[in-house]
Amino acid sequence: MVTVFYQNPADAVRARMAANGLLFNEKYIRCMLWDVKDIPPHSNLYVKNLRPNVTARDLDQEFGKYGEVISSKIQYNSENESQGYGFVQFTNNREAESAIKSLNNKEMWGSTI
Repeated sequence: MVTVFYQNPADAVRARMAANGLLFNEKYIRCMLWDVKDIPPHSNLYVKNLRPNVTARDLDQEFGKYGEVISSKIQYNSENESQGYGFVQFTNNREAESAIKSLNNKEMWGSTI
């Protein structure tokens, strides 16, 4: 794990959007905007039934329509193959609930999430 601190929050957001989900040294990069201890409960969503080609960037793009995404992750196995699920972390519960109401059981990326 590497921690990078930015003086300008906008720079941190740009860095996260540029690097999150990229493959580096045979591992996918995961970027978060918040210290884990500050994350409100019930604002982290489990997203299942994802097609193998769905990326963390795809999650950012779709779920970002409902609030500020501070972390997104696709779960991969040791062969870097998608396990078909991931997580999306919002800054608060209200945004997470909005995404659930809008996206639960919705057809996305060729499957129902």
